[in-house]
Amino acid sequence: MDFKKIFILGIISLLFLGIPSVSAEEGTFVVSSDPYGADVTFDGTYVGTTSVRIPVDSDNLPPHTITVSREGYETWQETYHNNPEPGYPILVSPVLVPSTGPVPPLPPLTPIETPTLTITIPMTPIGGDYGWYYVTSVPSGADVLFNGAYVGDTPVTIKVMSTGTPHNSVSVKKQGYSDWYQEYNTNPRPGETIPIQAYLQPIITTGSISVDSYPQGARTTIDNGYQLTTPCTFTDIRPGYHTIAVNMYGYQPYSTRVLVESGKESSVSATLIPIEQTGSLQASSSPSGADLYVDGSFRGNTPVLVSGLSTGTHPVSLKRYGYMDWSQSVSVTAGRTTTINPVLNPYPPEPRVGDISVTSVPPGAYVYLDANYEGITSSGQSLDITGVTPGIHTVLLEHSHYQDYSANIEVSAGTTTRVSASLQPAPEPQQTTGVLVVSSEPSGAAIFLNNQYMGITPASLRDVSAGSYTLLLRENGYEDYADTILVSGGTSTEVSLTLTPLPTPTQTTLQTPTPVPVPAVDMNFPVLFVLIGIIICLIAVIGYILKKKR
Repeated sequence: MDFKKIFILGIISLLFLGIPSVSAEEGTFVVSSDPYGADVTFDGTYVGTTSVRIPVDSDNLPPHTITVSREGYETWQETYHNNPEPGYPILVSPVLVPSTGPVPPLPPLTPIETPTLTITIPMTPIGGDYGWYYVTSVPSGADVLFNGAYVGDTPVTIKVMSTGTPHNSVSVKKQGYSDWYQEYNTNPRPGETIPIQAYLQPIITTGSISVDSYPQGARTTIDNGYQLTTPCTFTDIRPGYHTIAVNMYGYQPYSTRVLVESGKESSVSATLIPIEQTGSLQASSSPSGADLYVDGSFRGNTPVLVSGLSTGTHPVSLKRYGYMDWSQSVSVTAGRTTTINPVLNPYPPEPRVGDISVTSVPPGAYVYLDANYEGITSSGQSLDITGVTPGIHTVLLEHSHYQDYSANIEVSAGTTTRVSASLQPAPEPQQTTGVLVVSSEPSGAAIFLNNQYMGITPASLRDVSAGSYTLLLRENGYEDYADTILVSGGTSTEVSLTLTPLPTPTQTTLQTPTPVPVPAVDMNFPVLFVLIGIIICLIAVIGYILKKKR
């Protein structure tokens, strides 16, 4: 036997086979994903597609950042602050979420509008992809300013560089509403859409009147219409003068004119005077059809009987277009009817004022002249507003369940301007939310609307704002279901579907709950070659010594 050759073979084994290819101090990251085939980056270096095994030795100090990305899915990233134990793996198995992508902008309403609402804002380019802000408002159609620059009307999509300067401001403005403003110190990630919804608050354009009386519990009316019981507050009242009347059985009526200012509350405190009895007023006029006002309140057209008046003196006035106003103090006696029948005088040959005659279909509309309450239209009779200064005036009619009627009219001295208002029924208010009913087979699937978790199937989601949504259903062992749905206001939208089971896997997936030293065989394999080389060298040396002794 040639022991020299055996000895040389042992040395070669030590030199080449005994050098470990993988350190015994290594641990590993084993990265898989759902779905498979995603790109994996380890500490900024691309290492392959899932599933992939990443060796890490003790010299490679943490932290370590693992990024998993695949086209059509949100990028997943996690930072690990420890190395895997030598000979043991750390299993990394992210479930990728499908990317919804940017929400497409709504088409323009007319051909003359801007053809697209997607606006690119110049920012400091320091590399990276783009994301989006999707800005909506309630109500819609508001102006949007991004970093001080106008970008369109809501809803609008704004394209933003993901790695641009991470400080943005969004302003939403609409006439009749308070401005909405918000700052954002982060940019959307590549492919991400950040929804922004601005709830605009109406600017207060009405006022209110609080009414109290002594004693309390009196019936209170505003402009001979809406009634409450003291103490009370009339809200949403148009600016201008209004008539407040306070009545209580056994007490004299109380009436006053109140000025209402926008955004402010006026107050009335009525001290009621006890009475023993009441009387009535029978009012006629020549010509007839004049508007009767008692204590400043409109009481109808002559001839008319007004009952329940407190005993004592009351200011009474009659108004008819083409005639001068008639005013007088009338004394009412308890248990009796006081009668008046004045003859109205026409305007002089060169009058300095004009009149307005107002009728409406249907009757019963409240009439305002330049925001001041004047009375109520009646059937077969006009409401006459006399002594009006010549010029342009605004007439407004209000009626419950009908749209307001408003007109600018010109009044000339010595003439009567007629206003005939045909009131249009008010449209039914549109509902802005709906119900979304989601069920699946099997049940228990997680529900996501625009990537927001909403519960598990079956579920009835109420008060969902009308609009388009991305619906995602997810259940272990089944393929994800993703589709775009439309929720309409005032209706129920139902989605019922059967989930598709995942195919049987063709390769073993790492599911071991406890660490198993899978790579231990790889770590110790080079050590076996070292031992074999040493044994070969010992055999060669012993054989050589025995040969010499012979």
